[in-house]
Amino acid sequence: MHRSKLQSYLITSSARASSVGGTSRTKRFRGPQVGTFLATLTGFLSVSVIAFRENPHIFWTIMIMLGWVFGVIMQIIGGTIARTRT
Repeated sequence: MHRSKLQSYLITSSARASSVGGTSRTKRFRGPQVGTFLATLTGFLSVSVIAFRENPHIFWTIMIMLGWVFGVIMQIIGGTIARTRT
């Protein structure tokens, strides 16, 4: 099974020591980290557009909005996963 670099980053395998002394493989979802980066990046871009008084094409406005929404959704999903594990 071939994964893209983005898929490999979002879900990585990390080794941790088990009680027997061996290692077991666990999967870790990196959605919250990527979501925080996306939300921060799109927030920075939108503030830059306001500060420099730019008038971007509607396509870029929609892309900034979708990036922010997608980032926030990834943060919410990551928080939900973390709460269900504890």
